[in-house]
Amino acid sequence: MSNEKIEYLNLEMLHPFENNPFQSVDESEYDELRDSVMEFGIITPLIVNKSDNGYEIISGHRRWQIAKELNLDVVPVYVREFSKEEAVINFVDYNLSREKILPSEKARAYKMKHDHGSLFIILYNM
Repeated sequence: MSNEKIEYLNLEMLHPFENNPFQSVDESEYDELRDSVMEFGIITPLIVNKSDNGYEIISGHRRWQIAKELNLDVVPVYVREFSKEEAVINFVDYNLSREKILPSEKARAYKMKHDHGSLFIILYNM
């Protein structure tokens, strides 16, 4: 994926991941990210998946939310094409790498991955 091209999508084309279990926000980390976006823009592109009604955010919910707060028109993204199972697994993996996650969020995330992962493993090994 090193030859991926960054695209710029309008904020209205993006929507949060369905049943996102990661709801907690560390205020100080959020404020630091907001300050960084205000000063430098969004440095790390969001990762999105094409969906029936636009693009589903796989990684970058906080950056998207901050872009909305700052009234930005577009955000940088990598557009990927995942099956539903692949989207869930990638969404969980990206978010589990965050430093501060509540145990309840982590448990719901692993359950999501487990519920979709077994099907993914079967499809992948075919």
